[in-house]
Amino acid sequence: MFDVGFAEILVLAVTGLLVIGPEKLLGTIRTLFQWLGYIKRSFNDIKADLEDVVGADEIRTQLRQDSIMADFKKDKQELEILDKSVRQANIDLLDSFTMSEEKSSLRTTHKNT
Repeated sequence: MFDVGFAEILVLAVTGLLVIGPEKLLGTIRTLFQWLGYIKRSFNDIKADLEDVVGADEIRTQLRQDSIMADFKKDKQELEILDKSVRQANIDLLDSFTMSEEKSSLRTTHKNT
């Protein structure tokens, strides 16, 4: 959380030693860390309570589902466009085949007459 190096810790220890005194320094440090732990636990508890109240997990799940549905709709539209394209290609192919058959039958009837 904080970017504290060895020099900063040494300055704090010397200052604490001078201000508090050697007898009470360890007890003061222990108490300080107990308070920091208490504050951290309290913060995590409050955060968990707020997430429960707000329903953060449900919101995350809903956002994920919305994202999946948006992707699904996009893919569905692309498939529909592709389907129309394939159908049109089939119609064009059948038309060209029909025209080819008609030309072939006209040639055959023209040769016979």
